Order: sequence, then structure tokens, then C-alpha cells
Amino acid sequence: MDICWFLKQRLDFIRNHYDCSASNFLNTIRKIESGEAPFDNPPYSEDGEPAFQIEWEEANTSVDLIGISCVSLLSDALKLYLNSLKKIEFCFEFDEKEKKMLKGGYVGAFKAALGEILNTDWVESGVNFEILEQVVLARNQGQHGNDITGFRIKIDAVTIQKHPRPIFGRTEEIEAMNGEGLEVSNFFGITMKIDRASLFAAMDEIEKLGDWVELNRERALPWLEKQRSLRQVRGKPESKS
Repeated sequence: MDICWFLKQRLDFIRNHYDCSASNFLNTIRKIESGEAPFDNPPYSEDGEPAFQIEWEEANTSVDLIGISCVSLLSDALKLYLNSLKKIEFCFEFDEKEKKMLKGGYVGAFKAALGEILNTDWVESGVNFEILEQVVLARNQGQHGNDITGFRIKIDAVTIQKHPRPIFGRTEEIEAMNGEGLEVSNFFGITMKIDRASLFAAMDEIEKLGDWVELNRERALPWLEKQRSLRQVRGKPESKS
């Protein structure tokens, strides 16, 4: 089975799904901001709010929610790919150390296991595993709202401590936190913002992982041969003295 091909098919679907789903709302935002019809004749108002503020906020929230749903699909694609390497491509099990690593997230455990199989420390691959970890974290946090009054999701302090400049964080809030030296322990979190740029950058990182593993499969041959030898030894009956 060409696991990498199926991974890329999923990534292409998510890219297209995001663009098609978000385009109508992004077009609404553009029309409001440029004053195009049907937003070219703002109603009289004395409240001081920009014209069509509600329509703009609803369109913007819709784009945000599409990003959250797509990062969930992306997290599933990553996990399915890694599990396929585990169950189909290399047929391995986690050792005790890697099982403990699973408590902190499966990306680290797979990184360690596949690193041993492919004889790599991953530096040469250029894959940013921190981004892969953040995909999973964003998926997990995106499933749970923080506030009944709106749809914004906050990245929690624990995640910010591990990833001080989260790829899926609102840029202005990240800059404010870093610029003012706010203590993470006293911080309420950074608003999650999964826009096209960050979502597609994360997909590119996952695709980079798939491409690198595919191009370096021969690195696993010594490990696979060792596993075959171990199975043969275990399968031999004990010699009688």
C-alpha cells in the first residue's frame, strides 16, 4: 500500500475543502471592508459601530470555525498516517520508553520509534515536529469551547509554555504577550486563529514528513532484518542437552 499517496490525497482534500468552504465568507468580509454591494449603502446609526459590524463578525467567525474543523481533519490524517506506518509499513510496537511518551502526546512517541527504525535524529529531514504537535493540540482544544458568549477558543497556558509562539495563535496577542513579558501562569491564554496560511503551513509540514519517510524507506532495512532475525530465534525450539 502506498501510504504516502493516501496521505497526500487527504491533504489535498483538506486544502480544497478549506478554500471552497471559506471563500463565500471571505468574499463577504471583502465586500464589507471595501463597501461593495450589497454593503454599499450603510444604514443610519448613532451607536458608533462600523456599518455591518454584525455581518462582518459572523463571516469572520465562520472562517475561524472552518479552520478549526479543518485542523481536526488534519490531525486525523496525521494520526492515520502514523498508525499506518506502525501497523502496515514497518509493523512495530512501542517500547516501554515510547509508551510513557504517549502520555505527553503521540507525536513524540512516533518520532522516537520511527527515528530508531529509520536511523535518524530527524535534523536532516527538516520536519518541524513542534508544528505537528500543535496540530494535535489545536484539534483537542478546538473541540471544547471556553465561553458561552462566543465561539473563540483560547490556547491554554500549558500549551503556550511549551510553544510560546503557537502557529495557530492570534498574532497580535502573541506579540503583546512577548513584548510585555507577561507571565504565562497569570495569562488567560491566546486566542486560537487557524487561518489559511497557518493551516496550509501545517499541512506542508506533514507532507514533508511523508515525503521524507517515503524517500528514505531503505534506511529501515537493517532494522527490519534485525526484527526478522529476532523472530527466527524466538521461533526455534530449545535444544535438548
